[in-house]
Amino acid sequence: MGAPNITLDTIESKESKISYFRAMERLLYNYTKLKAQVADVEEYMQVELHEKSKDVLRFFSSGGGSQKDREDVLFEIERNRAISYIRTKARFDELDRVVHLFKDRQEFPVIRMYYFNEEPPRDGEKEWSQRPDYAPRYTWDDIADHLGVNKNTPSRWRKEIVRDMMVSMFGTPAAIEAYTWQGREKKGE
Repeated sequence: MGAPNITLDTIESKESKISYFRAMERLLYNYTKLKAQVADVEEYMQVELHEKSKDVLRFFSSGGGSQKDREDVLFEIERNRAISYIRTKARFDELDRVVHLFKDRQEFPVIRMYYFNEEPPRDGEKEWSQRPDYAPRYTWDDIADHLGVNKNTPSRWRKEIVRDMMVSMFGTPAAIEAYTWQGREKKGE
């Protein structure tokens, strides 16, 4: 078999079907979960095997021919889990770098409240805190009240900063999407 027939046109046509804005939003919504997932390597690496019988345990390869002993199977599972962790951590680190590029922008509290579901610092406090999973997401009105801005400002800020983040995360195709989107908004489409 030869190499797959992939051309630049094929790649670009697939990329044009991606909404980088929505992709960036999905990453931001899952940022805190991803952060927790990669925070503890040992916890990530724990694998539970559910065995039917403690007395007789046989593992078969996918070909059905040779048997694998328990140690070989455990080694393979641990190896695959380690590879998965390395990939997940690398992807999270890339996202984390993008998030940190924007942490000093005036719009960033909108990201923290809307996507990360964080509670702004209260009187005299400096640290943001994670709201419980069961806490309802902030509404645009809630965010505007907390930030002391017009009720339309948080939504506008969200669009601006997510567009900038998506360009940092996904590059030129995302920049083209951001540019064309802004053009449509100015025309009133």
